[in-house]
Amino acid sequence: MPDLQEIPKLIARIQTAVDCADEKSFAACWSTNATLNLQFEDGIKMCIEGRDKIIGLAAQGWKDGGSPLRHIVGSIVVTALGPEQARARSYALYLVPGQRPAEVGSGYYDDNLIVENGNWCIAERQHNFLNPIQLGASE
Repeated sequence: MPDLQEIPKLIARIQTAVDCADEKSFAACWSTNATLNLQFEDGIKMCIEGRDKIIGLAAQGWKDGGSPLRHIVGSIVVTALGPEQARARSYALYLVPGQRPAEVGSGYYDDNLIVENGNWCIAERQHNFLNPIQLGASE
């Protein structure tokens, strides 16, 4: 079984890949049959099934220079569920960098992880936004 201490590194890599529009690194974080569930603060839900569709959704945000958001992820708690299964919860602040960086939102991730090709990857992510994301908050 790969080391459970690799899971927080995976969670950091996925957010760094999003922030840097790094499709290859982003793709490596997801299992082939991954599912991404989004729950917005207003109750709207989205479900994206399959790594290719998840990558496609992220790539939409990378058009025209990428997302203005940066992710700060912390308070990661990992629980082993078996030799090649684990669960993790982490919390995120979404920032817009600039001369005066501004927090524009917060949320958390509940991840179910599996080992695929010898590495931990996300099989299912529940991403919960705790408040609306307000872009344009920094100058």
